[in-house]
Amino acid sequence: MDSIIKIVIGSCGAEVPEYMHASTYVMEGTDRIALFNDLNSRIEHYDLSKGQCTGYTVIPKALGTVSGAVSISADTTFILTENRLHFVAGDSITSTVQLDKLHSDKGYIYNNINYQNLLYIQHHHALVIPKYSEAFSFDSPRYYSSGIDDIYYPTSNSLNPASITYPDAYTNEFYGFANQVSRSLNDKNQLVYSFAADSRIYVYDIENKTISSFECRSKYQKAEVKGIPKKEKADDQFKMDHLTQIPYYEGLLYDPYRKFYYRFFFKEISLKNADGTYNEFSDKEEFLMIIDSSFNVIEEVRLEKNKYNTSCSYVVQDGLIISTAHYKNKDDYGKNLSFYLFKMR
Repeated sequence: MDSIIKIVIGSCGAEVPEYMHASTYVMEGTDRIALFNDLNSRIEHYDLSKGQCTGYTVIPKALGTVSGAVSISADTTFILTENRLHFVAGDSITSTVQLDKLHSDKGYIYNNINYQNLLYIQHHHALVIPKYSEAFSFDSPRYYSSGIDDIYYPTSNSLNPASITYPDAYTNEFYGFANQVSRSLNDKNQLVYSFAADSRIYVYDIENKTISSFECRSKYQKAEVKGIPKKEKADDQFKMDHLTQIPYYEGLLYDPYRKFYYRFFFKEISLKNADGTYNEFSDKEEFLMIIDSSFNVIEEVRLEKNKYNTSCSYVVQDGLIISTAHYKNKDDYGKNLSFYLFKMR
């Protein structure tokens, strides 16, 4: 890593955007970011180099709750609501696909419950659509042995399952809230997966439908992840305490400019301190892992606590940008739309 630079952007309106879904693209040689603003139901586009809004599209609230969005240009955006995929061209929605009508297995809901970015596969002009089984509860091993993604092909209006599930550890143990799935797409036409309670990274080859895995453990992880007793499955506070204590992996982004992957690691921590106070998730040490194309960890950068919203991280030409919108970041949260650019060599 070379340096860290703060980027502050002027918003498209009077209020600072609130968002969970965003994506980056390049236009006329400059980095752009498009985000879905929950406050006013708009897809807003920003020029990162100039720090200004370049336009927006209003998304009718009648579509339902937006659970995913990806913009591949200033004029083309795909939006996911429950079981429906919407195509946005310019300032209007041109078509909607009812995804659950395309699949013979009616036991799945097409919804992005992990709030990860939708993925666009340029080589196939296709989209990776997250799904989950509604036939089984979250504490059932069969939930975790069910498929987690399908691939939608607009040209043929078809939906094909990606043969990928949670790792076996999730069917053997119950990890409570540590069931986040992160996914990325590399330039070898492979989907690459990270799971919150697993140090390994999994690679799904779209063409060959094969899966391989690679150990990608943080050097700061000193404890193993333990499961939750089934008797505690309904106790949300117990599950939050468990999440605080365990080593936790979040996010997985592919950098096509340097052939790197970026992943975040939150170190295990005790629930109770010697002085009798209790820790929460935000007390965990945070690290940015930089991983090469062979899945070797080449650098781990310690991040300042409660400064970054790592869930809102995106690849740009110079490296990685991470949102400042952490709820404990009093300097930036709710005050401006800003990112820190981790400039890579």
